[in-house]
Amino acid sequence: MTYSYGLSFLFFLLIIDFGASLICYQCDKMVVTPSNITAPSNCMKTNVDQMFCTIEIDFHNGELGYLTIKSETAHQAFGYKEDFALLGLYIKNDGSYVYGITYHCLTDGCNEPKLSKLLFESTTIDHNATAIVPLLYTSQPPVPVACEKYTNFTNPDTCYSKEPVGDLCLRCLASIDGITNSMCAYCLKNVEIVTNLLDDERAYFVKTRKTSNHELIIRCNIPDCNRMNNIQQIQKLYRYNFDYDKFNSRSTSALLVNSVVALYQQFGGFDGLDWNTFEADQDLDTDEMIYINFLITVPPAPWNLRDMAFCQAMVQANATDHVAPRYYDCPDLAV
Repeated sequence: MTYSYGLSFLFFLLIIDFGASLICYQCDKMVVTPSNITAPSNCMKTNVDQMFCTIEIDFHNGELGYLTIKSETAHQAFGYKEDFALLGLYIKNDGSYVYGITYHCLTDGCNEPKLSKLLFESTTIDHNATAIVPLLYTSQPPVPVACEKYTNFTNPDTCYSKEPVGDLCLRCLASIDGITNSMCAYCLKNVEIVTNLLDDERAYFVKTRKTSNHELIIRCNIPDCNRMNNIQQIQKLYRYNFDYDKFNSRSTSALLVNSVVALYQQFGGFDGLDWNTFEADQDLDTDEMIYINFLITVPPAPWNLRDMAFCQAMVQANATDHVAPRYYDCPDLAV
């Protein structure tokens, strides 16, 4: 991603550790739909003894969903040391499904409620549950059902010791742990009905832009349904994507706002912020500057069409109170 305004020196200055605790927004759970995600208004910032601030959005069968803004430590054990978005798809034997995303972040106020819509708009989870279910489940399975048995564990017993005691394979299972890069597949010998067929979670790391197959679990009762080639065919029937460029711009802007607010409160106020945005032909991200929405002084050059377009956009967004053009560095300036 190319940031159109130079903030690296600002973040070195502005991100200050005010204490060991984390300050997160906490909001009541809110009902949302894919076409109507708004930031909850009944939120408060709270000191929490947690690892991550979070924004969680889940949808059930693509209709009603829930937006939850809170904090958690659940993923601390996985050793993730940076902000990440966890995308998940969960399909049941009746074709119903849940999909969603949880953004985990590590700095004060980083789960800004206004980011909820952007988080969802930066996420893609496409799937065909109708085509996936018959590849994993039948209401009249054979007895026994043929299941693959394989693992990449150094000690196979570590995997196979999880296999229940019994005489006949009645269900198959395969799991891939992206944290440890381990695979394990075997048969299940109890008579529990196969309900949850597929759980697939993937972690998208915001800073390094890496993706990890966080966890994949397949439970099924079709012969050989837990074979790796069958799983690969199933994975072709759904698609995940996280738009780093789209999300990073606004989330970083929100972090800047929170940092400036924290400094303002810590220092008891200050007069202004000189944001040097026009150095070395740096492109401006006008949308983000409008979003930030506090007093910023910038020196636009009246001979520069890019600077003039920036000023025009700021005026049209009612984000400009005063323009003071600069007249130094002009190539034809007469002194």
